[in-house]
Formats: sequence, C-alpha cells, structure tokens
Amino acid sequence: TTFYTVSTPMGLVNTRDIVIGTALGLPDPGTPKLDGYGLETFFQVHSLSADYAINDAWNIGLTAGYNNRSTSQVRDADAYDSPGWVSRGFLELTARSAELRINYGKERWRALLGVNLYEQDQSGDIDGGFGVFSNLFGSADIGPGATVDSNEIKTVGVFGAVEYDLFDRVTLSVEARQQRDEVIGIGGRYPGPFAPAPKEVYDDFLPRFLATFRPREGMSLYASYAEGNQPGIVNNVIGTLTPAELAAAQALLPGLAASVDAEKLESLEIGWKQQFADGASWVAISAYDMDWSNAKGFAQLTFVSPTNGQVISTSAFIPG
Repeated sequence: TTFYTVSTPMGLVNTRDIVIGTALGLPDPGTPKLDGYGLETFFQVHSLSADYAINDAWNIGLTAGYNNRSTSQVRDADAYDSPGWVSRGFLELTARSAELRINYGKERWRALLGVNLYEQDQSGDIDGGFGVFSNLFGSADIGPGATVDSNEIKTVGVFGAVEYDLFDRVTLSVEARQQRDEVIGIGGRYPGPFAPAPKEVYDDFLPRFLATFRPREGMSLYASYAEGNQPGIVNNVIGTLTPAELAAAQALLPGLAASVDAEKLESLEIGWKQQFADGASWVAISAYDMDWSNAKGFAQLTFVSPTNGQVISTSAFIPG
C-alpha cells in the first residue's frame, strides 16, 4: 500500500508525513516508532514464584507478575491500495499481579485459602489514535480516529476450597471466590483532553460444588454446579459526548449507557469417565445445562453530531 499525497487545509501533504511524521504537530504517544505500514510491539514480562513447606500438611505459595506492552500500528484502514483511510494506533499497557495461597492436606482432608490482586493501566488502543480520510470532493479529513479506550482496573479476590473423602470411593468438594472489580474508563480522542468516567464497582460471589464417585478402578462418575462471571465494561465513549450527542446515540442504540453489568453463567454438569486397557484408552461422556445471562452486545455507531455537525463514528457495548 502506498502513502498518497492528499489535499489538506495545509496544502498538498503526503499521508506518511501526517500519521508518521510531524505535519500535524501532535505529541508523540511514546510507543515504538514505525517507518511505514505495520505493527511493532515491545514486551516486558517478569514473574516470581516461591513455595515453602511448613510441614507434611501445610504449604505456603506466593506468585507475582509484571507485564508491560508497548505497541504501535500504522494501517491502511480501508484495505484498498487507493487513496482512502490511513490510521495510526497505539497502546501502552502495564499489568501487575500477586497471589498468596495456603494449602493443607492430610488423610481425608484437603483445603486451600488464598488472596490475589490484579491491577492494569491501559493508555490508548490499536484502533484509536488519528488518521487521514480522503475526501473525493474536497480536502481530506485529518484528525482523531475512533475513541481512544483507556482504563484503570483493579481486581481483588479471596478464594478457598475444601475437599473431603467421605468414603474410599466418594469425594465431596466445595469452592468459593469473593471478587471485587473496580473499573475507571477514560474516554477521549487523541491527543486529548481525556475524561475519566465515574468508577464502576462489581462485587461477585462465585461458588462451585463437585461430587465424585469411583465405583471401581479407572471409572468415575461426577456431578458439579458452578457459577462464573465476566466483569462489566465501561463505555468510554459516553464521556466524550455532549448531552445532545448522547441522546442521538441512544436513539440509534436503545439501552446505551455509561456501563454494562457483568455477565453471569450458571452451569450444571454430570458425567462419566472411563479408562480401558490400563489407561491405554479412555472415554468421557458428559451432559450439561448452562444459563448465560446479560450477554453483552457490541455495536458500531455512526451519526451526525447535533452539536457541531461533525460525523461521529465509534463503537459501544450494550446489554444483551
């Protein structure tokens, strides 16, 4: 794909000088520099794991991690080798995590108790940034692309499990997790200003129950019930719209709001597992029923701003 020269309010300018060079005088986002079309990512990944055996029954484990990703992308957004839409996106993401576990195991009893923390800071996204959209009937449109989705996320969880051999061939287990997700969405268009949305908090209790029966060697029958979730999402675009623009957007997407609640899943499963020929072959048969509620929908949204007459093209999540 070629970088084309287009007519702009600044005269004839090559699109490369706009999305890669300094023709617009925009601040450098600090991500990898590209000479042409493509994508480049720098990763830093660090992890730590430690275990300490107190005695034959008790064990303590600690894990920690750090991840940093810095990405730049320049792409031909219309996917045609002709004057059209050229965009530049960027992403700077840092994540930190830590988990502490205490394990117990003796005779018929096994148990664990743990706590974990996850934090994420994201600035920008690959599809956002800025670009050039050629206008066949006049000067090219130059400026920000889609809404830049930035966020701050913090997740704290406390979890535990107890497993007991009720008989030699029957085992019962109970697991549970109490989790809190705090999300701050930061919306805007590069290079800003960016507006943080009010913090959204999602609290969830997630249980799991499992019963296993082993009538003979190599055969097991089981039944389980579990609940899971996917945390809610903040629609950062809401913070960038005027009241009139928000009303226009909601007329096209009924239910559009600043955030979408968490998805919930309830699962019931029964099954049979069987080994044959001393483990050389095996078979597993299961039946399950799942109830998935509040599944999110994703929609593209394009409309003319009643505030300034500009075309707004963005995307958002809506309740399912």
